[in-house]
Amino acid sequence: MKKIVSLFILLSTLLSLSAQADDTQTLIDKIIATYGGEALWRTTVGIQQEGSTYSQRRHNSGTASRSYQYPGKMKIYTQYENDTELRQLDGDQAWNHGAAGADDYVQESKLQARRLALPLLLLDHRHKIKNLGQRDDDNGHVYEGLELELEDGLKILMEVHLESSRITASWGMMTLAGKPLEFASLYEDFRMVEGRLISFKETHFAMSDNIGYTLLENVTFVSDFPAKTFRPVE
Repeated sequence: MKKIVSLFILLSTLLSLSAQADDTQTLIDKIIATYGGEALWRTTVGIQQEGSTYSQRRHNSGTASRSYQYPGKMKIYTQYENDTELRQLDGDQAWNHGAAGADDYVQESKLQARRLALPLLLLDHRHKIKNLGQRDDDNGHVYEGLELELEDGLKILMEVHLESSRITASWGMMTLAGKPLEFASLYEDFRMVEGRLISFKETHFAMSDNIGYTLLENVTFVSDFPAKTFRPVE
């Protein structure tokens, strides 16, 4: 089974390198410019994504719909052959098929939501971003690590391909009962949509294990969502 390098191994690799990282704010400026520019992203209120997905656990494919309103509202609906997944998040509350989620479910949902619009995360938290240094792969490509620590101990880490200024991977970190949990995505198949750069292929990992992928087919930017999109219908 394909694995992604764990966050702990990655951090160890980055911090062991003696090369001095470029100025963090300059790097963030390059990333934002690559993804379409600050002006466009500042007008981005909501993102609607439609596509297909594959679950390693189910050994089954399905259709996926993701609605996201920055900074903290999300709805993900996945239809598989024999079952469905429905996750809704509105601020500090999250629901699983309409049932209120426990604290860990809320935290997982927040991590998932925050990684749906990384350019906005960089813009709003740019002065809290920690530079983790650089690494190079076997093909000579150089990557730089960025880390953002959020409230409640949540962390987001991004790996940036320096030549293209694209975010090629992100990690979401949380702690449950004293145990660190790690979720990650690899980003590929980048395309411009309404002037913004979007990854149309995401490969997903949990605790370094490949758990599936999502292939986007349609992405739109919206100014508003219908009422109750992010909360169960009463």
